[in-house]
Amino acid sequence: YAERNGLRTPWNHDVDMKLMHEFKFGKDNGRSLQLSLDIFNVLNLLYNSWGHVYFVTNVNNYTANLLTFVKDANGVTAGKPSSGYLPTFNFNVPTGLDSHYYTVDPLNSRFQAQLGIKYNF
Repeated sequence: YAERNGLRTPWNHDVDMKLMHEFKFGKDNGRSLQLSLDIFNVLNLLYNSWGHVYFVTNVNNYTANLLTFVKDANGVTAGKPSSGYLPTFNFNVPTGLDSHYYTVDPLNSRFQAQLGIKYNF
């Protein structure tokens, strides 16, 4: 069994920024042109290891085998449904240098920018 609150990820820090400027023109200033720049995940733009989005494995269509069927003394996998026995599982503990239960989402951990132009009349 996993301990209570044992599968927590680090905090996700996400800062977005918007810069906008409006240029008014015409005699009555009724027309204007707005230019905007949206930057998403500014922290990752400033420093590559900041602004990471973490998630626990086995979610977001990410496949990780944390549970496997247990084999009996004869080497038969007794827990498989075809054997007629109740399923028995082992918990696979992550190994390696990054032995934790979460991973970094490579797509959402990048900064993004969006340029906008708006004409008001």
